[in-house]
Amino acid sequence: FTLLVIFFLQQLDIPVLPPISTLQNIALSRGQMEHYIEGWNANFIEEQLPQVAFSVPTEQLLFDFFDFYAQFDFGLL
Repeated sequence: FTLLVIFFLQQLDIPVLPPISTLQNIALSRGQMEHYIEGWNANFIEEQLPQVAFSVPTEQLLFDFFDFYAQFDFGLL
C-alpha cells in the first residue's frame, strides 16, 4: 500500500514527492558523482529540497488516489 501512495504522489501535476530519477538528475547537475552499489545507481541529493507549495485538501487527494488506480492499466506491469 505504501508504494502505491508514493507512486501516486509522484504522478501528480505538481509532484508532492519527486521521482528518484529526478533527484538523481538534480544531484548530477550539482556536480555530485554517480554512486553505484551492485549495479544500482544509489546517488542522492545531500541537501534538503525546497518545499512544494501544495494546497489540495486531503479528501481530494484520497478521491484522486482511488480514481488514479481505478483507471491505472495494471497490464503494463
